[in-house]
Amino acid sequence: MAPRTRPTRKKQDLRNLIIQKAGELFGKEGYEGVTVEQISKALGISKPSIYYHFASKEEILFEFHRFAHMRALEGLKEIAENGESPEVKLRSAIEFHIDLLSYEVTPGMVDLHWQFSLPKKLARPIKKLRKEFDRLMREIVTEGIKGGVFRDLDPKVVSFTIAGAINFLPQWYSSRGPLSRDRIKEVMVDYLNRGILKQ
Repeated sequence: MAPRTRPTRKKQDLRNLIIQKAGELFGKEGYEGVTVEQISKALGISKPSIYYHFASKEEILFEFHRFAHMRALEGLKEIAENGESPEVKLRSAIEFHIDLLSYEVTPGMVDLHWQFSLPKKLARPIKKLRKEFDRLMREIVTEGIKGGVFRDLDPKVVSFTIAGAINFLPQWYSSRGPLSRDRIKEVMVDYLNRGILKQ
C-alpha cells in the first residue's frame, strides 16, 4: 500500500475554511441545527468537496474541539514553563485563555456541551487534552500555594472554577454590549486572580 501523502497547502486551506465556516454556523444555529449541505452552500462549494476532507459532520465537530484544546494546551504549557512567579503565571494563563476564546476561536469551537455529540472514539482524545490542560493549571496553583503566594485552597476546585468561568465567556459576550472585550478581560482577570491571592 502506498504511503498517504500529506495534504497540499491549498487543500489544507480549504479544510480550515470548512472548519471555520461550520463553526460560525454552529455558533448561530447550534450543532444539531446545521447540515453539511448548509455548510457547503455557505462556502459556495459542493457537498462532495466537504466529504472529501471530512467523513461526517461529527468529524468536523471533533476538529473544532481538537483545534481549541490543542491551542489552549500549547499556550498554557509555554506559560507554565516560562520560569515566572506563580502569580504571574496564573495571571498570564487567565489572560491567554480569555484571548483565545475571544479572538481565536468561534463559539462553535468551545461549546463544551457539543462534545457529548461525539462518539466515544472521537471524544476520548479530546478528554485527554483537557485532562492535560487541567493538570498544568493545578500545577501552577499548587506552586503558588506551596510558595505562600496563594491561599491554601483545593487546587483542583480552583482550577476548574477559573476554567469554567472563562469557558462560558463566548456564551454571554456580545460585541454590542456596553463593555469592550478589553474591559471585560480586565475585570475577569482581576476578579479571578484576587480570589486566590493570599493578601
